[in-house]
Amino acid sequence: MALADAVRRFESVIGAAWPKQFAALQPGLDDAQLQALRDAVSPYLLLAQVEELYRWRGGGRASVFGGWYLKPVDRLIEDYRLNTTEYDYPPVWLPVFGGEKLVNIVTLDLPGEAPSGEEVWAGDTHDVWIWRLFESIEALLDVVCDAAEAGVLIEEWDSLVTREGEPLDGHTWTEYRL
Repeated sequence: MALADAVRRFESVIGAAWPKQFAALQPGLDDAQLQALRDAVSPYLLLAQVEELYRWRGGGRASVFGGWYLKPVDRLIEDYRLNTTEYDYPPVWLPVFGGEKLVNIVTLDLPGEAPSGEEVWAGDTHDVWIWRLFESIEALLDVVCDAAEAGVLIEEWDSLVTREGEPLDGHTWTEYRL
């Protein structure tokens, strides 16, 4: 399944079950906004899946991604600059999603080098390590839909989490991630 298929499924499953939260997502980026994001991470390159995701929706504080939210492009650019200048994060780490105490990244590609991969990585801001949670953004969207269709996703404090109150990086999501 391609990201476009995962996005359609996400709209159908999450958008139908939680229309208020889903409607809080901003419209997708136009060419100028996407170019501003490309410029902010230059000389590194955005992954195609990141561009496609941001063309679909421009982010927002709605935590419809299993307790995570898609960062609005201005916030994404600001966080990227802060992380790479103040916190010594590697400049190939792009923090696309956000959440409480969450370090979350996809990697940027290097010009002239083989693609880095589409994985989504996460960790806690109080830990010194991160782990690969998803093979791609597509897989992340599918996991959230699988949990919703299984009836384990609930709204808690304007966030879609498991019945145990855990966001997407929590242990109760493991069976859906596998």
